[in-house]
Amino acid sequence: MTKLIIIGAGITGLTLARELIKSGQNNSLCILEKSRGLGGRLATRRGESTRFDHGIPEITPAELALLGISRGDFPTEGATSIAKHMARDLPVEKNTRAIELRSRGSHWEVITECGKSIIGETIILTAPLPQALELLKKSAIAYAHELETIHYEMAIVALLEGSGLPTVHAITRNPDSDFLSIVNEHEKGISSQPAWTLTFSPEWSRTRFEWSEEDIRDAALSALKRKWPSFAGSIEIKKWRYSKPIGHFPGSFFKVASKPDLYLAGDAFCKKPEETNFSNAIRSALELSSLLQNK
Repeated sequence: MTKLIIIGAGITGLTLARELIKSGQNNSLCILEKSRGLGGRLATRRGESTRFDHGIPEITPAELALLGISRGDFPTEGATSIAKHMARDLPVEKNTRAIELRSRGSHWEVITECGKSIIGETIILTAPLPQALELLKKSAIAYAHELETIHYEMAIVALLEGSGLPTVHAITRNPDSDFLSIVNEHEKGISSQPAWTLTFSPEWSRTRFEWSEEDIRDAALSALKRKWPSFAGSIEIKKWRYSKPIGHFPGSFFKVASKPDLYLAGDAFCKKPEETNFSNAIRSALELSSLLQNK
């Protein structure tokens, strides 16, 4: 039987597992990740000579310091390399979607989409909060309904190659009402060729999120041309349904059930509202790790 099952291999899940294993106090754990990749929004799109950090456009030295990592460790690599670095030697099961949690007296049983059963003493859900709550509902597990007040902004992101865009240094925020930020990935140092990551505003993204990819691309190109008429090049669209929590639940994590224990953790939980969601996701893992180590 596994002592701890972490569901989600985003920044919170990876940080939590890494801290527990480093402490030597919890070597019996596993991480279940529904997708084939790691890191959640630590996502890099790689082309032949271009790279785009389309999940989290900028990670600060202070945020990396929380992880015990220096930017010098990845001078020309994208955000995905951080997730891969953190996941080294961690027991991650990719392409493993948890579809039901069952309480079995003193332990939990996790049922996966492929029919696998995993037994553990404690479960920690680190997926975006709406996804975590949906799993609790499907499993008929009661939780505080105040958790449902936390919603997320959506983000549509355009990956751009070509000419006619501003020579911004690294990142420019709010260049236009339609846009949240534009990042020059070449200036940032991760792309050998000119490449820009353009994140649309929450309102622009929300009203177009369910459109077809072709319609979103056309709308994105029209907005782009209004701002930078001389743009000529290619555009690829990425979407994030759970980009940023709107509001936060107080505290760094939330305990849903005891004996067997079940926790929620991630960027929706916050003790420092002035910090970024990325920092909050890391701190959530660090504080829960501290609690678990001292149990």
